[in-house]
Amino acid sequence: MKNLALILSSLALIGVGFLLFKGTSKKAPKATTVTKTDSTGKKVEVVVPITRIAYVDIDTLQLNYKRFVSKKASFESRTKKIEGELKTKTKSLENQMVAFQKKAQTGGLTQAEGEKMQKNLLAKQKNLQQLEKNLSTKLFKDQDAFNEKFRKDLEAAVAEYNKDGKYDFVMLNTEEGAYLYSNPKLDITSEIVDILNSK
Repeated sequence: MKNLALILSSLALIGVGFLLFKGTSKKAPKATTVTKTDSTGKKVEVVVPITRIAYVDIDTLQLNYKRFVSKKASFESRTKKIEGELKTKTKSLENQMVAFQKKAQTGGLTQAEGEKMQKNLLAKQKNLQQLEKNLSTKLFKDQDAFNEKFRKDLEAAVAEYNKDGKYDFVMLNTEEGAYLYSNPKLDITSEIVDILNSK
């Protein structure tokens, strides 16, 4: 839970990956001719369409998309609240166990009382573990649901931006991305952020 930002980014990237959106331009793309060597070793000229590419920078998007920023803060707050609640309950249980051990060592308990207290403490420990599991599961399910919505919203914003078919591919640029250089002229992040924030 301590790496919530990384988790959110990773989960958002899982569904989006290389967000490839095939343009629907009615115009035929321009082409270029390249020389290649065929399987017989003969040089042949091949016509290759020029691909029109743009990209969205995920880090910039996540910093400027208001719903993402708000949801991230909400998840961080929930995580801290869960951690605080579990820490308080764990400390209380530990104190009860210490008190039980002291009583048992000083002979302040009958065997029946000791067994009853031990059973009670084990039940509280099991309940605490179940609570931790339930809270974590709920948080992760909510994060997954948000990330799925984020992915769909991003795809819809890209589709809206590219409704004229200007681009054949729109890629997602990440810090851990598969490519090392991206021409800033191809960056459409601010336009996508504007579309997302307008909804």
